[in-house]
Amino acid sequence: RQARGVEGELLNEPVENYHDPIRGAYDYVKRLLAERAWKSRAVWCTTTAAAIGVNRALYEAGLRVGVDVAVAGADDDEGRSWSATPSITVLKPADPA
Repeated sequence: RQARGVEGELLNEPVENYHDPIRGAYDYVKRLLAERAWKSRAVWCTTTAAAIGVNRALYEAGLRVGVDVAVAGADDDEGRSWSATPSITVLKPADPA
C-alpha cells in the first residue's frame, strides 16, 4: 500500500489468539525473520506488550531497535520500562476527572 508517498505493508496477526501478546508478537516476528520475509523499517503495535515481543525478536536477530527498525506501541501498560530496547509509546489522553 502507498499513502502520502510512503509505501508499506499491513501485517495483521491477531495476537489475542495467543493469550499472551508478548509471546505472540515475538513468535510472529521470529517466523517472519526465519522465512526472510522481514522488510519493515518501522512497526506499529496496537499494545505495548506486543511491542516488547517485537523488540525482543528483533534484538535476538541482531537488528538494532531505534536504529535499524523503529518500534511503536500504544497505551503503555508500564511494561515498556522492562524493555532494554528503545521504543515509542503513544498514550491515550487521560480521562477528565
